[in-house]
Amino acid sequence: MEKLDAYKVDLRGMKSESSTLSWDVDNAFFDAVEATEVHTGRASVTLTVRRGHDAYQLDFAISGVIQVPCDRCLEPMDLAIDTCETLKARLGEAYDDDGQWVTIPETDGTLNVAWHIYEFIALQIPIRHVHPDGQCIGLPETAVLCEDTAAEEPSPAADPRWDKLKTIFNNK
Repeated sequence: MEKLDAYKVDLRGMKSESSTLSWDVDNAFFDAVEATEVHTGRASVTLTVRRGHDAYQLDFAISGVIQVPCDRCLEPMDLAIDTCETLKARLGEAYDDDGQWVTIPETDGTLNVAWHIYEFIALQIPIRHVHPDGQCIGLPETAVLCEDTAAEEPSPAADPRWDKLKTIFNNK
């Protein structure tokens, strides 16, 4: 976790009502986080921390490009990331993350935002990610595949048993 110490934010030691931090994340960041969705990419992260009476609001602005495998050809493809996310934090007795609030122990007073940055980036990946049409590497065009398969399909032969059943329906 020492590699991610640069992403620690000292909430308790804030001197002013608002503070801004920024980082450039790259492949080393994604390797240090050790997550499965994203391994390569570059993004710039700007964090604005606002201190309230008993809580902190952390506003993240993230933009950049990550690489994910194409679902069709499995080759890497670039995916643009541009998002603004908000995280609310407060000081308390023990660490807790209930989805709406992150509670930081008062004795520590620091929050490592590396995992939150990674999650905000990973949430921008669509369910299906493919190259634009015609840009998949190593795959023939789908139109050519459709033409070839349509030409090879033999027409089914008529079964004489069905002909007798059809006459029953036609008589009514």
